Amino acid sequence: MTDQEVVKRATDFARSYKGQPYSESEFNEHLYYALESLVKAGATDEQIKLFNKTVNNLPLKGGSFNSYSGD
Repeated sequence: MTDQEVVKRATDFARSYKGQPYSESEFNEHLYYALESLVKAGATDEQIKLFNKTVNNLPLKGGSFNSYSGD
């Protein structure tokens, strides 16, 4: 698998939790799981950098996180 393919699998997992209807805490939890899956799979430093850059550039679904979730 290429760096981009490995990172895409991890970011697809985190992407679905970034924004409505989820809280920022829920997103951060799934972001952690996605990053850990990369590390456990032996991701290179470049793959982890690409993952972080990609996730940071993802738009928020609905423009924000759910502020009524108890965070």
